[in-house]
Amino acid sequence: MANFYIDQPALDVCKTLVDSYPIAKVRLIIHKVGLNWSQMYSTNSTRKQKFIEAYSHVKRFSRVIEISQSEFLRTDLKEFQLSKNEVVSFCSLMVLSNGDKVHFPMMNFHPENDFSLIEIIDAITFLYPGMQGVLLNSGRFSHYYGNFLLSQSEWEA
Repeated sequence: MANFYIDQPALDVCKTLVDSYPIAKVRLIIHKVGLNWSQMYSTNSTRKQKFIEAYSHVKRFSRVIEISQSEFLRTDLKEFQLSKNEVVSFCSLMVLSNGDKVHFPMMNFHPENDFSLIEIIDAITFLYPGMQGVLLNSGRFSHYYGNFLLSQSEWEA
């Protein structure tokens, strides 16, 4: 069982998750940080006009990096040589040592939606009853990372 602790850095949480499973490849995404959809369209009228955009993911990645489990466990964010306003994101998609593609369940909760911690925990418990996970606060969002893997078909459902 993975050991997590309060105020554990996000990278250490991800390393703990990856180290708990027979993962061969980890995918990281380097991208610029900008306003999210809710921040760009803050009123109900503009959100209705731009509704479809909330469900389309424009690929604004600077780089996609696939590294081995051992490389990931040794990695330090400094080695990515990030430009101004760039961040490294942990991708849910993993490749197991047997070649199967699986996903860590992940969700972002945006503070402008004004959800309480209890409401966020209730939503996670509803979706994944009895399953363990970690809730992080990056300062920008709250992030949920499940401590279990989903097959490709489970992840798409």
